[in-house]
Amino acid sequence: MWSFVHAFAGFLFPRYCVVCGRRLVTGEEYLCSGCLLEMPTVRCKSYFDNDMAQKFWGLVPMEKATAIFYYRHGSPYTRLLFEMKYHDNISVCRALGRFMAAKLESKGFFDGINVIVPVPLAAERYKQRGYNQSEELARGIASITGLRVETRSVRRVVSNPSQTVMRPEERMDNVRGIFEVTDAAALSGCHVLLVDDVMTTGATLLSCAETIFASCSIRLSVLTLAMAGRELL
Repeated sequence: MWSFVHAFAGFLFPRYCVVCGRRLVTGEEYLCSGCLLEMPTVRCKSYFDNDMAQKFWGLVPMEKATAIFYYRHGSPYTRLLFEMKYHDNISVCRALGRFMAAKLESKGFFDGINVIVPVPLAAERYKQRGYNQSEELARGIASITGLRVETRSVRRVVSNPSQTVMRPEERMDNVRGIFEVTDAAALSGCHVLLVDDVMTTGATLLSCAETIFASCSIRLSVLTLAMAGRELL
């Protein structure tokens, strides 16, 4: 009965792939099977020694770091990021979070991690958007892994300008001192997974990580949905 209802609903309200626009079939969620196969997936032999992890070497202790896919200017996969940030689509954030967890859980990425901390938005930006896409990704991850999501222990105290057109050195200055730990006890002694939607230079993630390390005794890992391709790093 339910299969008939879903099929009928799909006929009345067809769903389309966020990336290519092709009509989705039963079992597909936001991404068609073709786009999943063609996704520029991040592949790494080590969660400690890879393009993302190297951004933190010598700056903060990092146990594991990775992303799901590379993004590049002009790539249709950037539509996923726009859908999350600018189209008020919380459900796609949650679905992508579940996708991230499903990709990594069997590989042991979440082993030993106690808590997820999504990179917080500034209050003004949260009010404008109505949600934090990184938090919604974290909620999706948590629904698969069972990990606790901690949203009140770290906050963003400065609404810094967008970094889209900034040079790497400008990005570092732009994010300096923008975070604050408000509940160190909630994180102390934990293996924290810092989650964000995208990493370009790593400046925002590094600033958040440094702030947490300055207040808490933790172990740290990082996970993002996307990271810049080599030509953007």
